[in-house]
Amino acid sequence: MALPFRSRFVYGTSTLEMSLPITPWNFTVEKVGGDIEADSGMRAAFIVCNNEFLSFFLRFTEEEWPDVQAFVDAAQAGGEVVWYPDQDEDAAHVCYLESPAVGTQYAAQPDSDYPRVLTLLITLVRPNCTPWVLPPYIDRTPTDEEPPPAPLPPPGWVIHIFENVFTDNLVVISGTGQAYVLIVGGGGSGGSVDGFGVCGGGGGGGEVIVMPDVIHDLDYLTLVPGTYPISVGEGGNAPHADHTIPGFGAFAGVSGGNTTFAGFTAHGGGGGGGADITIQRRGKDGGSGGGGASSGDAGPFDGGASTADDGYGNDGGDGTNSGSAVGAGGGGASLVGSLGTGGAGLLHDISNVDEIDVEYGRGGDSRNGGPGRFTGGYTGHGGEGGGQALMSDGADGEGGCVIVKYRMETGIIAIGGTRTEYPD
Repeated sequence: MALPFRSRFVYGTSTLEMSLPITPWNFTVEKVGGDIEADSGMRAAFIVCNNEFLSFFLRFTEEEWPDVQAFVDAAQAGGEVVWYPDQDEDAAHVCYLESPAVGTQYAAQPDSDYPRVLTLLITLVRPNCTPWVLPPYIDRTPTDEEPPPAPLPPPGWVIHIFENVFTDNLVVISGTGQAYVLIVGGGGSGGSVDGFGVCGGGGGGGEVIVMPDVIHDLDYLTLVPGTYPISVGEGGNAPHADHTIPGFGAFAGVSGGNTTFAGFTAHGGGGGGGADITIQRRGKDGGSGGGGASSGDAGPFDGGASTADDGYGNDGGDGTNSGSAVGAGGGGASLVGSLGTGGAGLLHDISNVDEIDVEYGRGGDSRNGGPGRFTGGYTGHGGEGGGQALMSDGADGEGGCVIVKYRMETGIIAIGGTRTEYPD
């Protein structure tokens, strides 16, 4: 049997149907009027109408919270709301939202009776001082045939992944507990090439910050109710060689963007050096530095330096003016770049529960021949450097990411990013 008093709200062209019963409602009355004083000094009150307010708590799951917010935000504008106390019944009431009112803060609160269920106090008022005519509310207690609205949280994991976005928020609605965190900056792009016998440097990988992390003295992140802004760094866009004047049209790679979360910044990887005859042969500094370009001309061919503060990053490799003209790879989260090869990234299994490691923040390679290859994905890898061909450009760097992982047993209820539950 379906649970009773699962309300429906029709507002504008939208409908909100609740999956859980509302709580018993309460009536309050506000008299609209005033008083007057006669010449004799006698005072008399007059009443224009009685506003009868109806208040109750909506019950809903964390997945329904965005829909509840959309309803409140729309109803606060003053439009009519058609309320069905029980969506399985035909009884409907035209009313207006009195509370939460415009300009006031409102927030979902945990239900005291049912774990993992949220509540929000709603107050409705009928138009033209019309009284409410409602059936008795029967507050039924769940039985064996009718289970509680939501079970206790099972043992397992919740993982939020933020990638392929510029900005977002992790919103912790309720609960407090420790979380694993991974923050990765965007990877730098490889450098471009204009001429034969030259090779652009590979882009540096984005800095990788891990919590907890003994090496950098970082503990678990303690999540508490509130909003945690997130900015995910994009991968650097590889430049295109000009080819107008041989030897002068190549450019150094573009550095990746920084990724920020919870007061931490994972710096984007440095762009790889460009294979022309200017100072752009040098790799750029970044979370991991970009690799230096190589050619038969004079240097400098230095790799970029690592700017990693709270996380992992390494310098890019130095290029060379040897005949092989193999460029240097960008630095990675775990190793420095070397001639031809980008530094290894950091292996971590935070994005899954199968203990399968994923590599983050790898440096881009740099090879003698062929264009750079785009690595794909959002793990902060640097793009490869362009090879020896007149039309050979470097590859774009990968975007970064933020991953937050915590146990279901903590009771944390949060939304944001791609959220997945993995019961044990």
